[in-house]
Formats: sequence, structure tokens, C-alpha cells
Amino acid sequence: MIGIHTEDPHGLVDKINDAIKIGRIVTWSVDVDGDYTHNLDQWKEKAWLRCVYDEADNSLLRFVIIEPKMQKLTKAIYAVYHSRFAEMLLTHFDIEIKDLFITPLLTPQYDIYSRE
Repeated sequence: MIGIHTEDPHGLVDKINDAIKIGRIVTWSVDVDGDYTHNLDQWKEKAWLRCVYDEADNSLLRFVIIEPKMQKLTKAIYAVYHSRFAEMLLTHFDIEIKDLFITPLLTPQYDIYSRE
């Protein structure tokens, strides 16, 4: 999971989506559900990141990973999705972010994956 503290979580997500839609960010796409996937062929649709707003801390925004139905989530996919999404956030939205953290392992209460 990626966690971000920001003054305006909803505004930041709107800015991310707008930047993707106008082509300022080309390595990520956002689908009709609001989930993000990497656009490079090697990583496309290997996973998705979903935005989750924290009700207890309205300055915290979480991006949780979603495993695809037809393929297991590997450590490499987890690492690439989290590191490259964090890279995009820091490149384009650094002044919007107070802090950013990435969990090194799947977070069962947030991440969506098969538990087999």
C-alpha cells in the first residue's frame, strides 16, 4: 500500500486523473472504476492501484493494490507498481504531498489479492 498525507486528498486525485487524461502523465491510465494501471506493455494490467480515502484521518490517502483475476501478484509486480506510482507522484505532485510511505508487504485489510 502507498500512503500519502496531503491537505486535499480528493483534489490530489482529481489532479492525477486530469494529468492522465490530458497526457501529461503517459505511463499510467485510469479506468472507469478510478483504478490505475501501468501503461508499459510489460506491466500493463498486471495489477491495479485503487484510491481509498481514510475516514479516520481525512488527510490520509491510500493507494491499495488489486491482483488480477488471471495471474498471481508477484513481488516484482508489487515492487514495480508501488515504486513507479510513487515516482509519478513525486515527479508531478511533490508540493501537494506532506509525506509518502510504502508498505513492504501486502496489507490484508486494504490490498485485494487471493489469500491462497
